[in-house]
Amino acid sequence: VLLLAFGLLTIAVAHFLFFDALSRIDASRASIATAVEPVVAAVLATVLLSQGLSPLGWAGIALVALGVAGVGLTARRSEAVIPVAE
Repeated sequence: VLLLAFGLLTIAVAHFLFFDALSRIDASRASIATAVEPVVAAVLATVLLSQGLSPLGWAGIALVALGVAGVGLTARRSEAVIPVAE
């Protein structure tokens, strides 16, 4: 029962924070944050719960980080290139 309550609470908090972010920033930038959720969960489990991560897990974290960085950089470039209609 405690595990179920903890799971529901974390899901509710995550959704609340995501929708709060949507009200403050563009949807494209907020959706980038959802790609980072598994990385944060894996790192927190490693640090706080001493779960340990395999080399393949660390490689996955690196790939996700590179992908998010790449999307963030291309999003900035495309914003700078779009002309504003007057």
